[in-house]
Parts: sequence; structure tokens; C-alpha cells
Amino acid sequence: MPTPAVSGDSSSRTYLETPYLGIRWDGQQVIVDMRARASSADFRAGMETCHRAIVETQTTRLLLDCRDMRLLLVEDERWLAADFLPLLATTRLRWMAVVTPENSLAREIVKDLAKPRPTKTVSKHCATVAEAMLWLSRTGAA
Repeated sequence: MPTPAVSGDSSSRTYLETPYLGIRWDGQQVIVDMRARASSADFRAGMETCHRAIVETQTTRLLLDCRDMRLLLVEDERWLAADFLPLLATTRLRWMAVVTPENSLAREIVKDLAKPRPTKTVSKHCATVAEAMLWLSRTGAA
């Protein structure tokens, strides 16, 4: 499992760069790029790195680019719903744009995770990264 490393200046930072997942801060929002299927341990470590990036940057916005997302193990889907999403509710995160996966089964997973949960986050599903960036740019103050 790769060790997350932070690089960049105050306006942009890379938190994780792997073949399966990229996590960065672009000065406005944390961006998670789901690139390929990862092992359960790597996936969860990546999501924990995402949480750390949200906390460190104090961001109110998250862009999840899930276009290339593949299937998740049922245990990882449950972990996201039961552990990770409630953890996000403890941060300043308020807006989350999700770029819809191209894989039809992955779309169903994302749709299931989008069911109402006890968080303070408003989410929008978008067809493109440009649409997601535009929506996030029009939300409340950073």
C-alpha cells in the first residue's frame, strides 16, 4: 500500500498519486480521481487520505471523478456508507459533485451511496468534470 505524500504549494497539493486513485487540492476543492479498481486496503487508505485532505484544507467542496470507477467489494461499499460518509459529516464539507461512472454496475453503486444519509453535505451528480466544476464554483463561500 503506497504511503500518501503531500506535495505542492498552498494553492495546490497532491495528496495521493497512484494508478488507481489520485487525490489533490486545487485551491478550491479536493478532487478525487477514481482511476481503476484497488485492493480493499488501498481503497480504504485512499479514502482516509481524502478525509485528511478535506480536514487539512478545511474545504467545503469535494469533486469525485468516478468516470473510470469500477466495482467495489460489498464490504467496501458498506464501509463507505457506515464509516466513511459519517466521517465526512464531521468536517466542513458541504458540497460534493460526483461525476457519474461510465460502468453501468458502478453507476448503481454510486446511486446507492447517494441515498440520503445523516450528513450536512449537498451532492449533485454530473455527467462531466466541467459540469461538476461549474456547479461547485457556484456554491457558497469556500
